Amino acid sequence: MGRALLWATALTDCRDCLDLAQRLQGLPASEALHSTEAQSAARHLIRLAIVYFGQLYTVGYEDGAAVASNKQMAVELDALEREAFPHHVDLAKFQALRDLLMELRHGTIAHADGKAFSVQHESNSARALTPLLDPALHDEFRDSCARLIVALLRHAAKIADVP
Repeated sequence: MGRALLWATALTDCRDCLDLAQRLQGLPASEALHSTEAQSAARHLIRLAIVYFGQLYTVGYEDGAAVASNKQMAVELDALEREAFPHHVDLAKFQALRDLLMELRHGTIAHADGKAFSVQHESNSARALTPLLDPALHDEFRDSCARLIVALLRHAAKIADVP
């Protein structure tokens, strides 16, 4: 139950970051906020959403009898995914998105893997060009989080009903 609550919190935070990023991307430039600042903030929020999402699929730590680690949670994650995406096509689409998000998390966000991004050298500087989530996938990412939250709530209700 403790791990399910941590997952629900991570997914809710993920969804909130994606919602705020979308609102920032739609803001017009103003004196208080330049459009480049809004875009930069939105990128950071999307990166943070990917990190939150990754909490479901990384090992994590346990806390005695309060919260289990993710080490033994593969069966629960599989059941959660199948409940959130009951149709084979939807499940396969989600699993492809999940794999992409975890690749981004592991290769460019949580661990800067030199293979995952390119470095652009200029005369007086260099900058890393890190890939991020394609904007076309933002809605799919948010919808996936929402569907997983609902499935988690159903799962938690079943656990709570067990005598």
